[in-house]
Amino acid sequence: MKRLTLAILAALWPLFVPGAELRVSAAASLTDVLQEIGPVYEKESGDAILFNFGASSALARQIQEGAPADMFAIVLYVNQPTTDQANAQMGKQTREVIDLTLKHRGTFFLPYQLHYTPEQLRASYPQIDAFFAAKQRYDPTGLLTNTFYERYRKQ
Repeated sequence: MKRLTLAILAALWPLFVPGAELRVSAAASLTDVLQEIGPVYEKESGDAILFNFGASSALARQIQEGAPADMFAIVLYVNQPTTDQANAQMGKQTREVIDLTLKHRGTFFLPYQLHYTPEQLRASYPQIDAFFAAKQRYDPTGLLTNTFYERYRKQ
C-alpha cells in the first residue's frame, strides 16, 4: 500500500526584547539543527537561548501544564494510507492543529497537502493576497500555476 508522508511545522514566534532569555521547547529531532543555529541567533540578537528538547508528546503535556516556554516548534511526520477516508481524517487533524497554532499567535509551514482553509492561510500569512496580486501582474495568462494558487487565490 502506498504511504504518504506529511510534514507539518508549527512554530510560535512571539515578539522578544533583545537581550532576553528565551525558553525554547522543541522536538528531539530538532536538537542538532537548533543547537547549531542557537549560537548564531544568540550572537546576532544578544538573547540567551535555553533549549528544552523532548518527545513531541512530552512537550505537548508540558505546554498544556503551563511549563514556561517562549516558543515551540514541532515537526509531525505522519504515514497514512492514501484512501479518501484517511485523507479526510488527515485534513480534519491538520485544520485542528493549525487552529491551535493560530490561537497562540503562531504560524504553520505550508504542507504539500492543501488541507488548511483559506481563512487559516490568510490568518497565518496576512501578505498572501499581495503575493497573489503580484503573481497575477507578472503572469497574467496563468502560464505558471499550481493547485495551491488555484485553490487559495481570491476569485
